[in-house]
Amino acid sequence: MTEGQRASGGDPTFELLDGFEIDPELIARGWQYRFMGAGPRLREMVDLYESLGFEVRLEPVRPLPSNEDCRDCQILTMLHFKSVYTRKPDSTVAAGDEAARSG
Repeated sequence: MTEGQRASGGDPTFELLDGFEIDPELIARGWQYRFMGAGPRLREMVDLYESLGFEVRLEPVRPLPSNEDCRDCQILTMLHFKSVYTRKPDSTVAAGDEAARSG
């Protein structure tokens, strides 16, 4: 179970802590949400996952549309943080899937 699923009690809406969400389309294509990160530690974790043989994908952080709490905090998080998704290279890849790494 991923961090987001634990945070939402396993709810399939993929809600994360503090009003952010996991991309359900990526999950359906075999990606697993890992965490939100920024700065040098984000780069270190991407390098670590790649060294372990994972494909790594960085995506913008997605706030929940219904969450009105602390809009300034959400904006700062969206500007500085990325959501990290990984999958094993042999995972099923949907037609039209983009390159494994974006950023």
